[in-house]
Amino acid sequence: MKIIEPVLGGPDKDPGVSGKVERAWKTPGLGEHVFLTRKGSDWCLSVQDGDLPGDRGVGCSSDSLFRRLGVSITVGDDYAAVIGPDRDAPTFRDADGKRSTLKVAEGGLVAIANVPAGSAVVLHKQGGGRRTDTFRPDPRFGPGHEQIECSDGTTFTAPTEEGPPGDPCASLPPRQDGPTRG
Repeated sequence: MKIIEPVLGGPDKDPGVSGKVERAWKTPGLGEHVFLTRKGSDWCLSVQDGDLPGDRGVGCSSDSLFRRLGVSITVGDDYAAVIGPDRDAPTFRDADGKRSTLKVAEGGLVAIANVPAGSAVVLHKQGGGRRTDTFRPDPRFGPGHEQIECSDGTTFTAPTEEGPPGDPCASLPPRQDGPTRG
């Protein structure tokens, strides 16, 4: 895993999204640039996908979602998110459950290359709440299982075919020990 240290500034045209470029960052180690573009009422984040500069992955959020959480995208094993200035820095959780706070670059960008399988980034809403972006199913859980994370950080696995009945997070007792149950 490599935390990218982006530098605000770059071209004023996003090759991945038509619209008005609001911010661009030079991102050595994560393609050449990451762009935050306004397309109508949506905010879009584009990241280079692979080795070809013209091939880009794009993720968009509505204006209301952007104001609450920002916008994020996972392209292969690379990740980028833009958060607002009044948000807590995102939290990175590795596959073993160890948590650390991510550094937010000028303009609100967080960028990580080669994110390990089974890890996650938690984006924090203003005034509480969060959304968790997870990376590829952890191979430790084996085929036919998926990892589920509840809003309190509790994670567990369930068979993919059947899925857990109802809302599995609603039936869990309050978390007392570690963040993982299984």
